[in-house]
Amino acid sequence: MSSLFTPYKLGPVTLRNRTIRSAAFESMGRHFGPTQQLKDYHVSVARGGVGMTTLAYAAVCRSGLSFDKQLWLRPEIVPGLREITDAVHREGAAAGIQIGHCGNMTHLTTAGQIPIGASTGFNLYAYTPVRGMRAGEIEQVARDFGRAVHTAHDAGFDSVEVHAGHGYLISQFLSPYTNRRRDEYGGSLENRMRFMRMCLEEVMEAAAQTGTAVLVKHNMYDGFKGGIEIPESLEIAREIERFGVDGIVLDLGVSSYQLDTEDRGFSYRFDAPLDMRMDRRQTLTARDIVNNYSEMELYHIIRDYGEDPFAKNIAKHIVKNRADKPIETTFELNEIIKAAVPAKMRQNGHPSKQTFQAIRIECNQELEVLKKALDELIDLLHPGGRFCIITFHSLEDRIVKNAFRRNENPCTCPPEFPVCVCGKVSKGKVITRKPILPSVEELEVNSRSKSAKLRVFEKK
Repeated sequence: MSSLFTPYKLGPVTLRNRTIRSAAFESMGRHFGPTQQLKDYHVSVARGGVGMTTLAYAAVCRSGLSFDKQLWLRPEIVPGLREITDAVHREGAAAGIQIGHCGNMTHLTTAGQIPIGASTGFNLYAYTPVRGMRAGEIEQVARDFGRAVHTAHDAGFDSVEVHAGHGYLISQFLSPYTNRRRDEYGGSLENRMRFMRMCLEEVMEAAAQTGTAVLVKHNMYDGFKGGIEIPESLEIAREIERFGVDGIVLDLGVSSYQLDTEDRGFSYRFDAPLDMRMDRRQTLTARDIVNNYSEMELYHIIRDYGEDPFAKNIAKHIVKNRADKPIETTFELNEIIKAAVPAKMRQNGHPSKQTFQAIRIECNQELEVLKKALDELIDLLHPGGRFCIITFHSLEDRIVKNAFRRNENPCTCPPEFPVCVCGKVSKGKVITRKPILPSVEELEVNSRSKSAKLRVFEKK
């Protein structure tokens, strides 16, 4: 039997197997608390046989809420959460919960106050002014992270996942772009990590007292000029490792927040200006790509990043239509793509899906950071440590698969050589010869998981 389905000790918690339903926002809360729908979902995941299922996202305090269907981790909702964890435990699975603070990614009505962040400014994602946190507030929120661990324990959770990525509050302090402070929390990376260290100190102390496992979700790359780059990301990972956490989670893909924000231009479902920038501070937009790239460049992008069999014809139609007037909106581009795809092929999903994916990848240079980071992140693992990556399209998956294989068998000697002379040594082994795919139950409640693939590498 594959070791994937054998018990695994995650810090103080023993899982029945080595599969974890990762923290992904369910949008099933109500009044910042749990619902029957949230319970039914995670019980069904547990019943499906995973080692642990993870609720997401739970704010450590009111100001950390970003959506009205999120959880606000406080004593009032402990009984409702306890019903979920008890039911999950009865199915034989462990229960985890993601804790975090969204910082400036919110609104007055949701957070109950003017959004706070590392620095004063204006949040272009939420279109709201932001106030830089005062020293006392920083200390209080760090304590809130520790208190959240105790609350999670009272609610029956076996583990917490600290959200330190994706542009949320800890990430806002880490990034040199969003952190423009001139005090001990800004400037050098050492200073920018200070708030993260304060939060982790509180979390790890609480975890030691309660016997709770701790995972940390880390942002490896901001994706825009002036943000966190790979070298700093690795330093941050090493700092997280120093605290003795039980795992670091690396996540790839576009967030639902971006897709569901109509005016961002990511989705072919909404009519909006062609934008697709994950960070609006970068200059290159989807409009620039569609209107300025040559026909051959568009063809290669759509073919390579979208893997669309009609890439050549789509590129041709784009160039032909923009000769009359610039292509400005997502629906304009939809109609052009639709005309380029044979009618009988439009029955297999939306005809624009692959082209939109391709343009988004090109706009944000999504694959380059993945290629740069894989080998270095494997090097960070301790012997026996595991590197788990969820990808969301075949290009990502192929990059991960090839990198894992190369680290398992790095030998470059010709196959006819009787012995290896290149001197390259294996770093470990690939655990998942085939990727782990979402279950039927998960697909029923989370259709966006359809393309997700999980691969695992174990360090020697």
